[in-house]
Amino acid sequence: MPPLPPVLGEWLPLGLQAGVLGWLGVLWYAVKNREKRIDELRADMKELRAEHRADNRVLGETLDRLVESLLAAKQP
Repeated sequence: MPPLPPVLGEWLPLGLQAGVLGWLGVLWYAVKNREKRIDELRADMKELRAEHRADNRVLGETLDRLVESLLAAKQP
């Protein structure tokens, strides 16, 4: 195998370092982006739970009125 040209031998370590730093940057961005998405999903879940609690409250009140009306209709 022929030896590397001297210029390539000088630039190769720098290029390798730049490539490694570039990949570390990509990985850092991916991790931060994933954390952001998880935070968004948590906020969405919290909102959905609040909506479900409100819906359950309305359903409970409706059921209470229905039971009261049925009991009132059943009494002589």
